[in-house]
Formats: sequence, C-alpha cells, structure tokens
Amino acid sequence: MRFISYLLATSFLLASGVAASAQQSFKIPLVVRNSGAGTDKGELNLQFGLDPQATYGIDAGLGEEEYPPFPPTAIFEARFVNIAGHPVGTPAGLGEGVRVDLRPYSGTAQKDTFKIKFQSGDGGYPITISWPADLAAHSHSMTIKSGSGTVDMLKNTSITITDPDVTAATIVRDGDAAAGVEEDAAATGQLFHLSGSSPNPAHATDDIHIDYSIARPAHVTLALYDALGQLVRTVLDEHQSNPCHSIRVKLGGLAPGVYFYRLSAGVSTASGTLLIVD
Repeated sequence: MRFISYLLATSFLLASGVAASAQQSFKIPLVVRNSGAGTDKGELNLQFGLDPQATYGIDAGLGEEEYPPFPPTAIFEARFVNIAGHPVGTPAGLGEGVRVDLRPYSGTAQKDTFKIKFQSGDGGYPITISWPADLAAHSHSMTIKSGSGTVDMLKNTSITITDPDVTAATIVRDGDAAAGVEEDAAATGQLFHLSGSSPNPAHATDDIHIDYSIARPAHVTLALYDALGQLVRTVLDEHQSNPCHSIRVKLGGLAPGVYFYRLSAGVSTASGTLLIVD
C-alpha cells in the first residue's frame, strides 16, 4: 500500500511537471501606448506569463527586474505592480514594479491576476494596451479590465482607456487551454465532460475504460502519452454522435510507470493521469 501511495504521489508530480514544461512556460508581450500628442510620444513593452521556475517575487534569472519608483507624472510609464493580498516587499512581492511578471505554474485550473499601473505622461489619453492574437493556446479564459470596460483577450487584441482618472488595468488568466474546466455546457459551450479512467492504478495486463460524454456531434481523438510527453498510442480518431461513451483501452506491452491521456472533441480538450504498476 505504501508503494502504491508513493507511485500515486510520484505520478501527480511527474504529470504536473510534464504539463508545466510542455505547455505552461510562456511569455505574452504587451504594448502600452499613450496618445502621442505631447513631447513624450510613448510606447512601452511589457511581458507576463508562467514559468515552472518562477515565484511570486522578482526572479532575476527569468528577466524580472524591479524598477525605481514611478517618475513625475509628466513622464509616460507602465509596469506590473503588486495585487491585493500579495506582500509588497521583495522577494515575496514586486517592489516598485516590473516590466516582466511571471508566475509559478501549479496546475491546470489555476487562476492568476496581473495588475498593470500606468500614467499617460504629457502624451495624454487614450491609453492603448495591445497583445498578440491566438492567446487561446495559453488559457481557458483570459480577460483584461480597466475602469468599467472588460475585454476578452482570446477574442480581441487591444483595449483602449479614455478616462484620465483610470490608471490601472487588471488581467485575469483562468485555467489551461486543455484544463477541461467543469462548467455548465449550455451556458459556456463546453463540448464534453471527461469522467476519468478505471481501474487506476492499473496493471499492464488490464484493460481500462475511459468514460466521457459529448454535448453534440464532434470529431473525437484520444491519445496516450508517456511521462516525457511522447505519444505512445492513438486510441481513437473518429467522428461521434452519441452523447455517452466508455472507451476500452488495452494496456498490453506497456511498461510500468506514469502515463497521461488527452481527449479532444472539436475545440475542447481535457486530460487525465494513468499509473501502470507491476
């Protein structure tokens, strides 16, 4: 029993490490601009994201650097600053602010908040914050809010702030792109629900069953990967119409160890961990 418990704990750590290294190390660039009407026509570049080696403090080795206190208001400036609930002083916080803000990756459903503080300088408002398209690869949901306006960052590439009393914007990243975050399908359009595999742990001689349901007809794929993220076997690759499924997977020939499986239906994806023992 102790050995099984140890393997289960190890499987969780290994699976988390694979996800972190393969999918959850990224930097998203932001460009902050003022109106450019004054003498300090400005454009500043910021970056935020995740890294398995990051902390909630300033990680010099990852490119995070604390800046001096904000300059006089006539000078255009923008940076990431501490959010409520996080310690202000380094190394636990961001001090006076950073242009690169990376957070530690802890799991598929984690939620992170990034706060940008800015001042327009003589260039004045509006302030525009822009980012690349196709951020869906990095998050299940990502929004930016400034003042009374909220923008979906997965569907848009910029936000414009016109109110001169607004001096901050908040980015919320919620869940991995492949997190399979459980939500109401009718409300969110989530295509399927993954129940998991059984038995788990399993023996190499076992057949396991992976159960899931889909909300509407879709092309469904199911693949098995080893602990290094390498494809071991494509189990399923077909169009399906029935709502409920239980897929039988033969494990014959697989060595004991940690594996994970990924199920995709349309644009929705979820994954699970499987432990094979002697």
